Amino acid sequence: MKKIVIEKPEKDWIDYSSLNLFMKCPRSYYWRCEQNITSSTDSSALINGKVYHDTISTFHNHLLSGVDFNIAKSVALESVLNSELGTIKDNSKHNTTVAISTLNNYFDTWKNEEYTTVHVEIGVAADLGDFIYLGKIDRVVNSPFGLMIMETKTTSVVGNRWLMRGKPNLQIDGYIGAYYINTGEMPAGGILDIIPINEKSLKQPFRVLTMRTRKDIENWLHNIKHWFRIIMECKSNNHFPMNPENCIPIIGANCIYYTLCNLYPHIDTSTYDIPDEYKVEKWMPWEIPN
Repeated sequence: MKKIVIEKPEKDWIDYSSLNLFMKCPRSYYWRCEQNITSSTDSSALINGKVYHDTISTFHNHLLSGVDFNIAKSVALESVLNSELGTIKDNSKHNTTVAISTLNNYFDTWKNEEYTTVHVEIGVAADLGDFIYLGKIDRVVNSPFGLMIMETKTTSVVGNRWLMRGKPNLQIDGYIGAYYINTGEMPAGGILDIIPINEKSLKQPFRVLTMRTRKDIENWLHNIKHWFRIIMECKSNNHFPMNPENCIPIIGANCIYYTLCNLYPHIDTSTYDIPDEYKVEKWMPWEIPN
């Protein structure tokens, strides 16, 4: 598979993931995006999500090349057998067997979908004046409602809350805005493509459609520019405040920077001796492996 390569911006930039990290905790943003420090080992959830996305990308790229549905599905599912999922041990939901079962059901469920693929795993870089907004759109489709941005999410949590996440949704707003700025064509909205992981029983995939107007994108531009100014202020003052509420949440995973923040509660140096649980890896969303 090819890489999506966006030319490295010559001015400041931001992407959805780094902005989301900043919103949760500016100090986490500092460690990951300013100091390029991350966990030395990928979590099973991260590996699992990547394999699902890569498999679906493989499937749709083969369909775009003109091959039969069953062949495209077979090739895609075979790629799971050779994926990093094989390195995960003793995990009841993040493993090869569950992934193949879940994805096979996903492909069959949407075999006769009313969407025609336009792009798969497309990179976008939108110039917003003072900075560049970067992104990677899972899929762009033609639908009965017009052009739509599709974002795939794997989850072990199902319920009505997903229906409420269509709007507001900063990620969908950003991808629609970036696509519009890049192409001049305004998508009608977005689709959350939800894939419940079939750990113990078969759960059907479902999709949440959410529409957008140009006014929505104007609001996104206003908000994203404001958030960027806050990030620039933190950089200028060399101070990224810590949000302790997200260090050890009552529900959810611990912040991976818990140890690091305890070692260095004050960021008054540019050199850190980091424990073995971390590694240095640059945050480079302009080069996204497929």
